[in-house]
Amino acid sequence: MREVREAFRRFWPLTRGDRRWLAAIVACVVVSALAETAAILLFAELTDTALKAGSLSAFWGPAGPWPAVAALGALVGYFGNSLATWTAERFVLRLRAKVFRHIQDLPPHFFQQHRQGDLVERLTGDVEAIEQMVVSGVVGTVAAAFSAVFYSAAALYLRWDLALATFVLAPLFLFAARRFSGRIKEASRDERVADGAITSVVEESLGNVVLTQAYNRRRDEERRLDREARAWMRASVRGARLSEMYEQFVEVVETLCVLAVIGLGVWEISADRMTLGQLLAFAAFIGYLYPPVRNLGRLGLTLTAATAGAQRLNEILDAKPSVGDPAEPVPVWPVRGWVGFHGVHFRYPN
Repeated sequence: MREVREAFRRFWPLTRGDRRWLAAIVACVVVSALAETAAILLFAELTDTALKAGSLSAFWGPAGPWPAVAALGALVGYFGNSLATWTAERFVLRLRAKVFRHIQDLPPHFFQQHRQGDLVERLTGDVEAIEQMVVSGVVGTVAAAFSAVFYSAAALYLRWDLALATFVLAPLFLFAARRFSGRIKEASRDERVADGAITSVVEESLGNVVLTQAYNRRRDEERRLDREARAWMRASVRGARLSEMYEQFVEVVETLCVLAVIGLGVWEISADRMTLGQLLAFAAFIGYLYPPVRNLGRLGLTLTAATAGAQRLNEILDAKPSVGDPAEPVPVWPVRGWVGFHGVHFRYPN
């Protein structure tokens, strides 16, 4: 997590102009979670007062405000998601401009040490990975945290003892994410390096296609591309397998949680300590609770994978220009006449 904190600390200042919009997105997340919570409670009331009793007159009490709650949640969700996309793209725009501006000042030997295709990949894929950490990561973390708090509070309100019993399995999501994070980060870095290598091969081949044809080097270029593409495939498959292992583990844990809720609910209903509506609402809250908890674990994996992109961008941003402005520049004065050069020499580094 130290690498995540360092990367976040370095790139978070780029959100300075959009932090009020991030606050608005968080407000939309809170309202949307509250609307979802209210809808589930209305469903529980509808089940106990109308469905169980078979009374049409009792139907209109909880059914009346339900469409308004659903419409409010949909409207706020649309506004929040649209604003989040707009804010994320503004961050990408600023970060890409910052990196590109810095590249313009770097000395020639920097470009001799880095392939152009790899630099292109850093300005595209790695920049977007940073956005997933700084903007989407923050919004996703806040959304998951608020949703988990609201659904947990509602479940505790309905039956605190059953809620505590089902909360026992929740830490398994975070444990699984922690176990997979290191290997996913390594696979992500290998995949990004391979992406840059493929872009470099394609760019170099197309830029020199006339020479390639003249010297009959087509087979060699094909072998170069095949070698880099196979490296990318190995890294991509390894990352996909790790992500799929995590997803399947989470599915098993969620199944155990659902069975535990149903089993405890049947026991409580048989003892007349719980109604069917309460059980359905409780199961809904638990069902809505685990996805945010799972998302928090997946966000940890996303942040870990994004540190690979942060390290590659830092290699560019930490490179020093060979010529810079002096701390105390000489004042400008009018110059007239001729300038002569005698015994002047120049060479590139190395």
